Amino acid sequence: MRKLKYDIAIIGAGAFTGFFASFVNEAGAAGNAGIIAVEKLPRPFKKIAASGNGRCNYSNENFSAGDYISLEPDPTFERTAFDSLRTLDLKKFFGDHLVPSRVDEYGRLFPFTNSSKTIGEFFEHNLKQSGIETLCDFRA
Repeated sequence: MRKLKYDIAIIGAGAFTGFFASFVNEAGAAGNAGIIAVEKLPRPFKKIAASGNGRCNYSNENFSAGDYISLEPDPTFERTAFDSLRTLDLKKFFGDHLVPSRVDEYGRLFPFTNSSKTIGEFFEHNLKQSGIETLCDFRA
């Protein structure tokens, strides 16, 4: 039975929700938090299946501030954002969770299986384990 009151509501069940579910599990909070993810598509992580031409290009080893384009440049934001990204090692994160990666000639990172299904299944597993409720096919 669906609760009527939640501590956290996530709009959209995409990549953020998948990562968030992973962090909930790692923090030992699975099943304890009153969290719901509301998704307009028929199932969570559906858009991930199309990413990277079905291969799920989830990051790039070769990124720099020179690759960043903005209509209204903000050097402080740019520096802060890229410093934060340098500490975010998605290749290590997925590898630590038994989802090895491959790198193509352009530095793009993909799951070793070369299939977006791998990332989708990883996120689905974490979502189920976390106890985060999902409400799909939702139209306001």
